[in-house]
Amino acid sequence: MKTENKNRNNAKTLPYMLIAGALLNFTFWSLYYMNVIELTDIEDGLVTSFESAFPVADFVMSIFLILAAVYMLRKKSAGGFFMTVSGSMLIYLAVLDITFYISNGYYSRISPAIIVPVCLNVICITGGTFALIKSWGFWRMSR
Repeated sequence: MKTENKNRNNAKTLPYMLIAGALLNFTFWSLYYMNVIELTDIEDGLVTSFESAFPVADFVMSIFLILAAVYMLRKKSAGGFFMTVSGSMLIYLAVLDITFYISNGYYSRISPAIIVPVCLNVICITGGTFALIKSWGFWRMSR
């Protein structure tokens, strides 16, 4: 009985968490392109070139987050599918980012600016893992 109530509560709050994730993604890119936040204090152009590949993929991921939320609110099993896709994308994009920053030595240079990509990667790995775990539960609940 408790598990059933917990699953229902998750089904009510999860769509709004997914929408918040999409909005957070949009907010990040808006602040990045307005030069409000920096991802490193090194001006070598490499980070800018690398990061310029992410907005399209992040936009697609946000679409999947919103689709997951919409289908979950409609109590359709496709919500679990789209949440799985977006969670997988979050993890994949974070791993690409982490690999780049480690292989180019940016994480070895401690500075206030490097805190932003570290936090973003932690959020993406955590959020992606959470989405995958919850999508499995959502699929099981919808059957």
